[in-house]
Amino acid sequence: MERAATVEARYWFAEGADVTFGDRVLLSLDCCVCCHCWRTIIFGNDEAEGKCTPTSHPFPGRIVAKEVRQTGPTASVLYRLEYRYEPFVDAKYPLRQPTGEPTWARVTFDLTCPPATRASSTASRQTPSDRGHVAAIAAAFSTSSTRNCR
Repeated sequence: MERAATVEARYWFAEGADVTFGDRVLLSLDCCVCCHCWRTIIFGNDEAEGKCTPTSHPFPGRIVAKEVRQTGPTASVLYRLEYRYEPFVDAKYPLRQPTGEPTWARVTFDLTCPPATRASSTASRQTPSDRGHVAAIAAAFSTSSTRNCR
């Protein structure tokens, strides 16, 4: 059965900073191919399938859209994903109940600070899921999701 998920991240940066969001998303999902719960699945922006770790076998899913916005100090990205999920019994832990819902996501970005400040840095954010929609919104993570160039 086909499922959809969204991963959204929004950050506030120093005025003049430039952010480039990565083309990969890591998502924790139950894998119906290897029959294990809570696997880290790597999705690439131009890839036809995801990759289930740690075994690196193909995972039936992909990024279908990536929307980036940067207005002044606010930068955001929204990834839309589709993936296949079939009910199964976990091969190692049969008492676990797979749901097919993501439990966390990670996005990465490169940050280039204004010329009068230090050079660029790379960061990532991992955040818990809310039933198919994984969001890192500054209102929920105000302290750690606000980055300043110094």
